[in-house]
Amino acid sequence: MRWVMRWLLRMLVASGSLFVVLMAVQGSYWSRTLPAPCEIRQAEAVLVFLGGPGRIRKGYDLTNQGMAPLLSLSPADERRLTRWDKRFGARDVPIRHMMEDRATTTFENALLTGRLIEAHGIRHCLLVTERFHMPRSLLLLRLVLAGKGVRIDPAPVEAKPYAVSPLRWSVREQKRAYNEMIEFWGSLVEVINYKATGQLPQPGQAESGIIKYLRDALLLEIR
Repeated sequence: MRWVMRWLLRMLVASGSLFVVLMAVQGSYWSRTLPAPCEIRQAEAVLVFLGGPGRIRKGYDLTNQGMAPLLSLSPADERRLTRWDKRFGARDVPIRHMMEDRATTTFENALLTGRLIEAHGIRHCLLVTERFHMPRSLLLLRLVLAGKGVRIDPAPVEAKPYAVSPLRWSVREQKRAYNEMIEFWGSLVEVINYKATGQLPQPGQAESGIIKYLRDALLLEIR
C-alpha cells in the first residue's frame, strides 16, 4: 500500500510541477504580448473575433478609416451585418464583408476566418479583439495560417497598453489573464480534436463532461 501512496504522491508532484512550468511559459508569452505597442498599418482585411465590448465598433472604425477594404466579423449572419452597417458604418465608405456565421469558440473563429482569408487570397490583415484575448486569438490564427505567407497584425480594442509587470495589474486584470491562459488549453484540445477527426463539433453539441468540469473548477469568476 505504501508504494501506491508514494507513486500517487510522485505523480501529484510531477503533475503540479509540469503545470507550474507550463503556466510560467504561458505567462512569459502573455506578459510580452499584452503590453506590446501596436503600430496599425493599412492592410487587406480587418478581422474581428466577437465576444467582448467594443470589438464591433473597433472593427468598423478601422474600416471607416480606410485601413482595409474587407471586414470580417466572426460570427455574424447577414441580418446582423446589415444592422451593424447602419449603426457603425460610414455613409461615404462602402463596406465589403467576408461573412462567417458558424464559429462558437475562439479556435473556430480562427479556423473559419482563416478559410476566408485563404479563399480571398489575403496576405495582410488586422486582428481585432480585446487585449487580454489577443495572445490566444493571434496564436491560433497564426497556427491555422502557418506556411501561407499571411501577415497578421494585432489591433486591440484598448488603445492604452497594460503595464509590463503583471504585479502592477489590477486584481481583475490578473484574473482575466489567468482565465485566458486556462482557456488556451481548451483551445488546444479543440485543435487536437480537429486534427484527429477533421471535423468541428455539430451546432448545439454539448462539450464533454471532463472539459466542463475542468472549466468550472479552474476558471475564476470575474466581476
